[in-house]
Amino acid sequence: MEEFSQNVKIPDLWQQEAVGALCRGCDVVLHAPTGAGKTYVFELFYTRYFKGNAVYTVPTRALANDKFREWRALGWNVGIATGDYSFNTSAPLVVATLETQKSRILEGRCADLIVIDEYQLISDFRRGANYEVAVAAAGKDVQLLLLSGSVANRLEVAAWLERLGRRAVLVEHGERPVPLEEVFSEAILKGVSFKGMGFWGRLARKISSLEMTPLLIFAPKRIEAEIIASKIAEAFKNEPMLEIPRQKLSMAGRKLGGLLKRGVAFHHSGLSAHQRCDLVEDMAKSGRLKVVVATTGLGAGVNFSMRSVIVADGEYEALGKVYKLRPDELLQMYGRAGRRGLDKSGYAICLPSKPRFSEAKEIVLSRAKFLDWGAFLRIMDIAASEGKDHVLAAKNFAKRLFTEDKTDLGFESAKRNLSRQKLSLDGIRIEMQNSDFLWQRRTPTSTCALKDALFFDGKKWRNFLDVKKAVSLLKTGAVCELPSGGYGVEIRIASEISDGIFRLNKSLVSKLKPILKNEDRAAVSKSGATLKTLRRRFLKYLPDLFSGAFAEFLEIKNGGLFAKLSVRNCAAKTFKDGAGKNLFNPPMREVLVKNAYDFDALSGGGDFAGTASTVAELWLKFGLVDEHFKPTMRGRIFSLFNSGEGLAVAAALEDKSYGIGEIFYDIANLRAGARFGLSSKIRSPSSRLADICRIKYGICDIDGYLHKGIPAGYGEGASEIMRKIAGGASFADFEDEFLHKGDIERAHLEWLSIINHIAECPHLEDGRFLELKKMCESSSSKTNGKRIGTCIGAQGGAY
Repeated sequence: MEEFSQNVKIPDLWQQEAVGALCRGCDVVLHAPTGAGKTYVFELFYTRYFKGNAVYTVPTRALANDKFREWRALGWNVGIATGDYSFNTSAPLVVATLETQKSRILEGRCADLIVIDEYQLISDFRRGANYEVAVAAAGKDVQLLLLSGSVANRLEVAAWLERLGRRAVLVEHGERPVPLEEVFSEAILKGVSFKGMGFWGRLARKISSLEMTPLLIFAPKRIEAEIIASKIAEAFKNEPMLEIPRQKLSMAGRKLGGLLKRGVAFHHSGLSAHQRCDLVEDMAKSGRLKVVVATTGLGAGVNFSMRSVIVADGEYEALGKVYKLRPDELLQMYGRAGRRGLDKSGYAICLPSKPRFSEAKEIVLSRAKFLDWGAFLRIMDIAASEGKDHVLAAKNFAKRLFTEDKTDLGFESAKRNLSRQKLSLDGIRIEMQNSDFLWQRRTPTSTCALKDALFFDGKKWRNFLDVKKAVSLLKTGAVCELPSGGYGVEIRIASEISDGIFRLNKSLVSKLKPILKNEDRAAVSKSGATLKTLRRRFLKYLPDLFSGAFAEFLEIKNGGLFAKLSVRNCAAKTFKDGAGKNLFNPPMREVLVKNAYDFDALSGGGDFAGTASTVAELWLKFGLVDEHFKPTMRGRIFSLFNSGEGLAVAAALEDKSYGIGEIFYDIANLRAGARFGLSSKIRSPSSRLADICRIKYGICDIDGYLHKGIPAGYGEGASEIMRKIAGGASFADFEDEFLHKGDIERAHLEWLSIINHIAECPHLEDGRFLELKKMCESSSSKTNGKRIGTCIGAQGGAY
């Protein structure tokens, strides 16, 4: 895209092709690398040809704020909606995080054009269901523009839109505006002798001397980002310091301020929004920083490019779990290398045994592992209110998802099970002891590998392979200790018929005949075979003969050849408990149950979700639908939220002893995360909301909704902090070794986001819900509209 003046741009041919398709009323799936000019396609179409209302959705609040400020500076009439904050949302163009628009899309009152930037998030384990629903539920009168540079099966995405009855065009452009070159750190450091410096200091100094800065380093954790930044700043201590206004240094704080003067910064969610946006990102965009070290988790939300990029690790943490960076995430991170109009090439600098640029690839898009329950229940509720078949509405919507396979919600099996349960409400129920030593209903058997199974040894649950008694229950061979550790089984597989010659046992030979390949038949002949031949020709069949077992060790003794088999990969029938653990032969008991179908009467001492095998059965068991699968009030409240948050809010509202004012503050825990529970500044963390969830839904794991009975992002203690902040306390009052100002600011914004969301929810005929909604409306009107022109919000965020 050539520029011949400050304000006039000539679009490239691929950009013209995309705009032309949009002008014809088509949906467009646009594929182009980072920095190639995908956004300009929208800008050109919107400013010259489009006459309706548009919503431009982005993955994070930071990106939404960035676009909002950019277009507002051009004089555009633009609004913003990021959950925690909304302004001028009736404008012809609104920049938003996608989840803020989901309700409008489901209700058929969305904009004329919806742009979904980074639509590859359809595969995201946390937010993918929301992105899928946004596309599947959009009406035919709504035009779609999907943007990404990291989707391999983009043709399938265009075909999906066609299957939905839309006119879709795929426009592709594969050339990066700034070529990217893979460089190895060993080559850069060859011959370098900067004495007294560590690895990072030497590497940064050499990169600087080669004029390959500014450099962006992605680190897996915030503490590592700070350590790396400090080591690099120390290497530049003898160079002239940057002049930074006193006010900005005060805003930065001592640690970050000292680094900024050396032209170095760290960038993570522990920083305040002002520190990230107004200091680090602003100085990076203006080219004043040599090095920025950002956490891996913020990769998608970094709003600037640098000349060189390093990915320091291939893993990162999220929601208390460790995840490996996907190839498309690497592509996006390394794609930050090279500044358009400033650099002739960008550099992907690769460390030994760390992710390489050659490993960065486009993602093969697939739908998220779980269904968006809320969207389905909302569609069913709308259909029921209009006198339509709500079950049929749900089935029809399931056909619109991004999959060629049939999505079975399980209404029919749920009806059958419901009928059986109604025939006998009283009776004997078999319960099993779960991995938390609680009694729960016995679940249907499932199959798993023995390496993933647990066995109760009479005192505690242990890995199956670590318990001799457990392995003996397999009733195969003799239990033995394995060289690799743990227990396996030892079997006699052959007899020695002469010196060094062995003949396989007849029982094995008979089992081998149906699967034996011709070239291996000599190994099982009556004349026998050498040990070497048996190893090469026979051992490969052991997994088929013994359900996945393989030989770890062969031993000649007592005139025979014995194999010590590992059974770690062998399949076994187990029972999956509410925590998702596979239990082999758990303790059982029989219990006389009265009114077994009264799910509300169940306590949180066990998991009653585990007995459900379909989505519809889970809805029944969680009380989200009635026996006719019509959404209950609990289900209707739940359907207004994303993920498991609605389950918590609905459960809290049903407990009339739980004050609305308490709920108002306690919902701050829903997205706070585990970090808040570690704070030394919170003496009595609230747990009532979590307790109510476990009482209502059991101690269970449901992908996308609950972890041990509570929403996955739950963090006790945020409630107390929000109460004190509302009373006039500052964020800094609660900082400690676990909580930084940015963490508290993020939790506060997430709380505001939930409050604003409830304030904008539709009217429901439930007195306590309306009371909470009124309280949220009052709070929302006081906090919204006060942050124009500032950098708002944490990276990411569900709304």
